[in-house]
Amino acid sequence: STKHDGVHSRWAARATTQVGPAGSSSGIDAGMPLPPRSVTLDLDDTCWPTLPPIMAASERLAADMAEFLPNSAAACQPSTLNHLKAAVSAAVDKEPLLAHDMTESRRAGLASLATAHGDDPTEAVDECMRRFLVARSDVGDHLYADTAPSIRALRDAGLRVGALTNGNCDVRLSGPAVSSLFDFAIGAVDAGAAKPDAAPFWFAAAAAECSPAEMVHVGDDVHSDLIGALRAGSRAILLSRPEQQPRKPRELE
Repeated sequence: STKHDGVHSRWAARATTQVGPAGSSSGIDAGMPLPPRSVTLDLDDTCWPTLPPIMAASERLAADMAEFLPNSAAACQPSTLNHLKAAVSAAVDKEPLLAHDMTESRRAGLASLATAHGDDPTEAVDECMRRFLVARSDVGDHLYADTAPSIRALRDAGLRVGALTNGNCDVRLSGPAVSSLFDFAIGAVDAGAAKPDAAPFWFAAAAAECSPAEMVHVGDDVHSDLIGALRAGSRAILLSRPEQQPRKPRELE
């Protein structure tokens, strides 16, 4: 809470000029909203499709396990990734505070498999995870056609553009063609919580040096992106790509 209070204090003074209607959970003044100073973008299924980079990274991880954790890889055949998924779930059940941190929960799952099957997890797990994160963040070939032009247009208009994701793609590892698009990047691990918690949006506002009321978040998920941003005091745009349709009835409601 101390960490979050520190972020809150950076924009609290600016946010007091933006008073929402009585009972409002969003903090948005329907009469006179502040001009936006920053736009944050969700990544998976907003800037690129989720599955291609995840599948490539998962295949890379399976191959690296065979090299660095051979006993675990052999014991997990024929479905290495399913065994790893189960190990990650068990790690989160044991340490619930890992739930928002996809990287550390996966690292804990790998370490438990290594220990269970007689592999030395000390350096092997770190190397597997390093390679996995590089592959997971290799999204340059998967960008939607409108992603880069849209971000450049926003930045040319004087807005700070940030990545705001619950996933473990790190745009700083994505190569200059992608990393150069963003002024800052905030993940769930940075905020200690995942969207729709308010903390990631507040951390993004601090990085953009603006109040949440001066920030617009764009994302594809009704719950984590749209509702999360509004509850945090920002504005939000729900991006519905044809490739992701149709939405579930609950989402449409």
